[in-house]
Amino acid sequence: MDSLYRLTKMANGEVRSRWQRICLLSRADFIVPHVLGFLKEQGRMKYVRPLYRDLSKWPEKREIAISIFKEWRDNYHPIAAKMLAVDLGLQ
Repeated sequence: MDSLYRLTKMANGEVRSRWQRICLLSRADFIVPHVLGFLKEQGRMKYVRPLYRDLSKWPEKREIAISIFKEWRDNYHPIAAKMLAVDLGLQ
């Protein structure tokens, strides 16, 4: 699907977040760097919260999710940061 529609390189936030969620739920390792990049450039809770949740449910990637969150926490809206911290079990 990705080779046909080039979803990984899509600039549209709606499409990117949904594609990345599908890949995370499928445990597609290739998508993780793209998800981390998106989490660093996009601050809307609508996008980042589901991605953090999905990434943290993947046991091998949970620490990466927590690490990126701690690094970028101050860049998120205070309400988003608080809710993400709760989702990640940090509060």
